[in-house]
Amino acid sequence: MQAGTNDCISIKLLSQSTIPSGRLIAAQIKSGNSYFKEENSNCFVYRRKKLHASYWLKHSLPIIIIIYNRTSGLAYWKEIKNLQGKGSSFIYLNKMF
Repeated sequence: MQAGTNDCISIKLLSQSTIPSGRLIAAQIKSGNSYFKEENSNCFVYRRKKLHASYWLKHSLPIIIIIYNRTSGLAYWKEIKNLQGKGSSFIYLNKMF
């Protein structure tokens, strides 16, 4: 099994949107209908693997998980450091914008 992140994102501050801040976050990006099978009225449930959690929690950059729905064109994200517990096998991604 492979663990890692898909991309690094450069952060720009809203007050200075043309000037890069020099800050980075790492992103784990998932796409497809299978990531939207488990949901309730408030959130989607992403089932993670233990290997990923261990890697993410040790990463030197802040990490976000992004799930993208190709049908609706919407993406949902959550910062990985806010896991529901290190032993938890799922992450809740809120539907609120």
